[in-house]
Amino acid sequence: MVALVEQVRGSCATCGARWVGAERCHCAHCCVTYDTEMLYEAHRLGEICRPPQAFAQLEQRLGVWCRRTEALPRAI
Repeated sequence: MVALVEQVRGSCATCGARWVGAERCHCAHCCVTYDTEMLYEAHRLGEICRPPQAFAQLEQRLGVWCRRTEALPRAI
């Protein structure tokens, strides 16, 4: 038996961005979408948003800012 997984979809009424994934976090202040809550939290300094370009370890894939794949540990 194959379990069906429902994809979580989101969208922003302000900028029109759309994304898929339960882990995604979109900032309503700067309208940038991050792959995880941890990356979203890291971009906020109090009430100020830091641009994703300020993080050397991030790259944009399909409109979502993610950790660079070469920055991830490799499986042995």
